[in-house]
Amino acid sequence: MKTIPLLLLLFVVFSSCENHETAELPENASVKVLSIDLPTKTVSLIATQPTDGIEGTWSVVSQNQDPGSFSSLSDPLANFTGNVAEHYVLRWTLSNGPSEISADVEFTIGEGFAIYELVDAHVPLSDMVKFVPMEQLVHWGFSGKDLYEAGAPIHDLLISGVPAHDLLVLGIAPYTLFQAGASVADILEYDRANIKVLMQAGLTLEQLSDGGALVNELRGLGISDSQLQVINAIGSLTDIDGNTYAWVKIGKQRWMAENLKTTKYADGTPLPELSIGDSHLSLFGKMYTVGGAGRGDVSSTNPSGVRGVCPNGWHLPSEAEFQEMLQTLHDNLPVKLKTKAGDPDDLWDPGPLPGNDLSAFNAKPGGQGTWNSSNTLEWDQVYSAANFWMADPQMGVGDGHYAPGVCTIPNDTDYVFLYGTTRSTASVRCVKD
Repeated sequence: MKTIPLLLLLFVVFSSCENHETAELPENASVKVLSIDLPTKTVSLIATQPTDGIEGTWSVVSQNQDPGSFSSLSDPLANFTGNVAEHYVLRWTLSNGPSEISADVEFTIGEGFAIYELVDAHVPLSDMVKFVPMEQLVHWGFSGKDLYEAGAPIHDLLISGVPAHDLLVLGIAPYTLFQAGASVADILEYDRANIKVLMQAGLTLEQLSDGGALVNELRGLGISDSQLQVINAIGSLTDIDGNTYAWVKIGKQRWMAENLKTTKYADGTPLPELSIGDSHLSLFGKMYTVGGAGRGDVSSTNPSGVRGVCPNGWHLPSEAEFQEMLQTLHDNLPVKLKTKAGDPDDLWDPGPLPGNDLSAFNAKPGGQGTWNSSNTLEWDQVYSAANFWMADPQMGVGDGHYAPGVCTIPNDTDYVFLYGTTRSTASVRCVKD
């Protein structure tokens, strides 16, 4: 008696399996975005139509803070609504029971729209910074402040052209900016007091020096000359006559900190007699003609490559090299370059902008000279300007005329002049190769 129900049950199951037919799945499935309606954050989708015996199902396979929602989980022509800034991966799955196939589509709802369209659709800036290229937002006109407060990463802001100054104003720590990619030079440009802040945060003296921390600024923070020598921020050199000069690092350049005095070129050849003015030698060094200074060679490149009258391993700087130094100093140029007011070797006339020599360049007011018809050197600007030859061949002097280039550090203006001069003689400062 117990075997009959069992046989009947087996028969029913067998009959059910025998009569069931599995629908054949298509070779592959497809899905794509038809359109995106930005104001409603809705995406219209189309996927492979399921045939009889096959079911289609939508799902979100990406991990999203806002998972979004479908207008229908089974309609191949469905709408999906989600967050404008999130990246979604949606899947359409076709199943016949035992087997299934699927296709994915991925998108960010707000991606691909112009910024004005995002603004018109009232998309928050906090969402835009998640998917719109940062340089586009900066170019559009959003401020560094707005972008930072909207959650933009500091590194992205910096590489997109937002000045470090604009972020320092917001109270972002200098070291945080440095870690995000801001240059030491930009951080110091905002506030020289940041030298100490960065030093305390762990930056090396070499990093600070390369970024524009000046020798006398570092000395003012207790850095010794022996420490400065270790990082090659100060040192000395000797010319062929045996004269010894101090040199100083400004940014990534190394400049003589005294005016040249040599009477010979580095190969021992004497300079032409009229290349040298011996007056005021002990105070200002030699005065050279441009031909004597450059030995007939000219250049406008950085570095110039013009050895000229400079010792081996050093060269006559071009305008571009002077410009690099001035950019490192950034502001208060004559003040930072001139001998410190009140020092025993301060020879500058009293003026509105006394020097502090933060650069340790130690510029002295040797003026310029002109040889007259009697071969006598007539002096000009002594005690009121320092003048140094540049390697450049010709620079403007006004009225369409050109002459050899000179760097002039004046006593009465907050500006350093790089221009052509018709004067005969000037001082020489060499820069290290």
